[in-house]
Amino acid sequence: MKEVIQINIKGIVFHLDDDAHILLRTYLQEVQQHFRNVEYGQEIIDDFEMRVVELLKAKLTKNKEVINIQDVEEILNTLGKISDIEDQHSENTRERVKRKLYRDPENSTLGGVASGVAAYLGVDVVWIRLAFILAIFLNGLGIIAYLIMWIIVPNARTVTQRMEMRGEPVRFETIEENIRNEYENVKNNFSHISGSKTYQDSKNALAEIIRVVGNLILLIIKALAAIIGLSLIIAGSFLIIALLFSWVPFHFDVPWESWNYMPDVSDLLQRFIPSGMVMPFLLSVWIIVLIPILALIYGGIKLLFRLHMKDTAAGAFLFAAWILALLFAGSVVFMQYPNYQEERTEISTIDLNNWTGDTLYVASPYSNQYNHDISYIHFGDQYELIISPEQTDLTGNIEIDIYPAKTDYAQLKLIKQAMGENYYEAGENINHIIYTWNIDGPTLQVSPHFFLKPASYFRAQEMEIELFIPPGTLIYFDDSMYPIIDYARMDSGNYRHLTKRYWRMTNYGLQPADQIQQ
Repeated sequence: MKEVIQINIKGIVFHLDDDAHILLRTYLQEVQQHFRNVEYGQEIIDDFEMRVVELLKAKLTKNKEVINIQDVEEILNTLGKISDIEDQHSENTRERVKRKLYRDPENSTLGGVASGVAAYLGVDVVWIRLAFILAIFLNGLGIIAYLIMWIIVPNARTVTQRMEMRGEPVRFETIEENIRNEYENVKNNFSHISGSKTYQDSKNALAEIIRVVGNLILLIIKALAAIIGLSLIIAGSFLIIALLFSWVPFHFDVPWESWNYMPDVSDLLQRFIPSGMVMPFLLSVWIIVLIPILALIYGGIKLLFRLHMKDTAAGAFLFAAWILALLFAGSVVFMQYPNYQEERTEISTIDLNNWTGDTLYVASPYSNQYNHDISYIHFGDQYELIISPEQTDLTGNIEIDIYPAKTDYAQLKLIKQAMGENYYEAGENINHIIYTWNIDGPTLQVSPHFFLKPASYFRAQEMEIELFIPPGTLIYFDDSMYPIIDYARMDSGNYRHLTKRYWRMTNYGLQPADQIQQ
């Protein structure tokens, strides 16, 4: 029993007996050896192997899966031997074979159907196209037929398929001849095209279009660069002016009336950091802000005037100065962190025994709220800088809560808080809080702010007031108390306005005083 050997040709697996395998392998090796070093040799070998695959497939049936030596011999007789190539004009090369129907992609106008049918029938393609056009008037039969053939008729992609389409024998010499002719046609067509006047005109027109588009893009880029550069110069100049105006009133002899709404930054910083560090810190902050602004202006000038200057040394110097200023300012800020490590609260309760009368009037004596000679710079909702021609004070806002007292006299509870490096330092910072209140006959006057002692440091000082009023007392809150009343325990309901009204304190909170006129 002969051994069955499996081979792979162009990705297709076949089973051959050992004699057929030896003969076919020897034949394929001779083909590869012959065409290996010739022009277009690999294309000839690929097309030839595809023809071998087609012939091998034709030998297989449902009941036959192994190719024998007789099958291979028939295939070799069909293809021809290597020696046949030496006689290009032998009778075998001129024989005609049965044609196969393919679509012709090389001579196609649309899908290659008409040119493929013309090659199959051996007629001029014009007649086939004319037939399809005339068939269109038969209820669109021409279009339907064309589309169906476009779908079902295969495309002649390989040299072998194109040879079968024209009825040429698929043999060594014809495969080689067709491949050489196709490559020569492509080369000649390209040579004719590249040397033609139309090609040269198209080439010149394309070059001109590219040149015009390139110049237009370059012009747009230059215009954008000029606009961006001018914008950077204007923005940087405005920032420089703003920076200089913010610096001048704090360090030069400028009339105060011109700057009555601007804070003295150096005085303010002395409440946070030691006075010896204030000027270096301000200078470092100024450098941190100024150098990027100068870089903006410089970049804008280069863009606007298209300057090409070597600025490596100057850029490195300014960058180093900026980094040093940033490090110094950051270190100053970082050194303040220990001053806010521990919090302390102190509460003092004051008995208002010297209050007289049946009605307690509560008011704020602070009258500078509408003074145009004083400026207020707010820091959030808690702190503000009060600037007057005489001095600059850092203050904090207070809040007052009102409760019913458990005694027969009024009490005022002052709650002060501050932070420090430790518990003792926090207590010292609490002592820097200055707060004034006064009771004069039936009127209790409470300030809406607390002040810090001159030359003292800000360490997150805060203050609240709790006012305890005996039940049965009639109370009147002046309109000046509106900003500082934070909470009032009510007998029932929520009342929109506490000020400019009379109230009666009960065991459960404030209650509107009925039928009492101001």
